[in-house]
Amino acid sequence: MNISLTVSDSENHVVTTLTEWVKLKLFDKNNLWSSQTVRTVVTPGPCTDVILGLLFLKVNKIVTDHSNNTCVAKDNGYDLLNPPAAPEVKEPFMSLQEKHRKLQHSVKKQKRLLLLQLNSVGRVKREELDNEYRATDGIDVIAAIREQVEILADKARLIERSDKLCDEFKDVFDPLPHYDDLLDEIHCKINLKDASQTIKTRSYSCPRKYRDAWKTLIQQHLDGGQI
Repeated sequence: MNISLTVSDSENHVVTTLTEWVKLKLFDKNNLWSSQTVRTVVTPGPCTDVILGLLFLKVNKIVTDHSNNTCVAKDNGYDLLNPPAAPEVKEPFMSLQEKHRKLQHSVKKQKRLLLLQLNSVGRVKREELDNEYRATDGIDVIAAIREQVEILADKARLIERSDKLCDEFKDVFDPLPHYDDLLDEIHCKINLKDASQTIKTRSYSCPRKYRDAWKTLIQQHLDGGQI
């Protein structure tokens, strides 16, 4: 496809041959109308990006009324010069379960973004602290004072709890009275076994082949003071 284009002025005559073309299909911004696909010649330096000629109007059945400033497509009555407003998009119906699932997905997404942001901020702060940190020689006075204060506070709490227990169980923790002040009334008595009685022993039979081994083992326990 070759098209010769002559550009002339008062001094020069320039002849330009156009050899490139593309397939062009136009749409309005609201996707309410689209044109037929036509072949469009590519030319350098036009006054606008796209120039639509008579062939385009004929193929797409477009009627132009200059007095009313309209350019109407006969197929659907769409006015290219006076496009209608974009139709209101209604939100599709969603069940309660779908809304809950969508909300959970949104929460998880926001949570991931928040964790990423926290990790990023924490990494920067940690690097700043590492750069500002300087090792100190000897004892950290502030840490030592804090540790001592905590020890004293724990000791005071233990003393307070000890006093409360002593007050609550006063009859147990009070010192024992003198012997002369003890009561003569006997509340309980433990009867001990008679130490003069002999202990009745009981013999157990043992196979002859184990007697020597048992005798050696028992003697070892006796020597060790375990029996």
